[in-house]
Amino acid sequence: MSEYVFYLVVGRVLIYLVQTLPPVQSMKNEYFYKLFNCDLCLGVWLYFVLTVPLQVEITTQFAGVYVPLISEIITAAISSTLVHYVALGWKTKHGIFTD
Repeated sequence: MSEYVFYLVVGRVLIYLVQTLPPVQSMKNEYFYKLFNCDLCLGVWLYFVLTVPLQVEITTQFAGVYVPLISEIITAAISSTLVHYVALGWKTKHGIFTD
């Protein structure tokens, strides 16, 4: 379980760092600009890439089934959604809202 939490934290930090890079902020291609500025979208790709070196996949633990590429995609999608909802909750609770 601690490996999964580490995986989530590393992924969220990478999402934040990638989104704050100057080349990302000045992208001309609208598709990639939207992809890199969406926490959920970028998260799926980053978590998918992180599943290989960190060897994290949750389908075996919960379903008992492992399908090589599909299991990593499912893990990345679930992880990105979970972290996205936590980040939204954090921003809602501790964010500053102005009119």
